Amino acid sequence: MRFLIFSISMLFAGLALADSTPGKKGYEVSDANCAPEHLKTLPDDAARQELVSKCLRRGEFKASPPKSW
Repeated sequence: MRFLIFSISMLFAGLALADSTPGKKGYEVSDANCAPEHLKTLPDDAARQELVSKCLRRGEFKASPPKSW
C-alpha cells in the first residue's frame, strides 16, 4: 500500500514539474529581436510581452550624478 501511494505521489510530482510547453521557448533578447520592426511582426501574446519587457530592461544601470540643491 505504501508503495502505491509513493508511486502515485511521485507521478504527480513529475507531472507538476514537467514543462507544459515542450519545444516552445521564448524569444531571445538581441538587437535583431528588439528592433521595433521585428516586434510589430510578432503575434500579440505572452511571449511577445515578455520579450518587450526584457528588451526594455536590458543594459547597465547608470547612476545619476549627485545633486546638491
